Amino acid sequence: MEWQNDAKHYEFWVHGDAQGNFSIPNVRPGNYTLHAIADGVLGEFARTNVAVTAGQSLALGKLNWQPVRYGKQLWDIGIPNRNGAEFFKGNEYYHWGWYLEYAKLFRTT
Repeated sequence: MEWQNDAKHYEFWVHGDAQGNFSIPNVRPGNYTLHAIADGVLGEFARTNVAVTAGQSLALGKLNWQPVRYGKQLWDIGIPNRNGAEFFKGNEYYHWGWYLEYAKLFRTT
């Protein structure tokens, strides 16, 4: 299951540093899937069955991520960074009623 569709479980978010190190405090005990994304990289890293135990730190060590690529990329739309800033109103993804302005912004006559 991909993280975008997983709304039934706890999600914890954090940014890594320049070397890829990160710490996620106050995670509830349980088994999780670790997902990682990086600016400029298509796809994501996923590691399943990460077991978190109460009161203990967890060091995953060095994780090797080889992004999967099938064939040669011919073109793309946007920048692979999970951000829409390069598009018109790209960061206003939750602006109720914005679709009502479409006819005013893009007149056909």
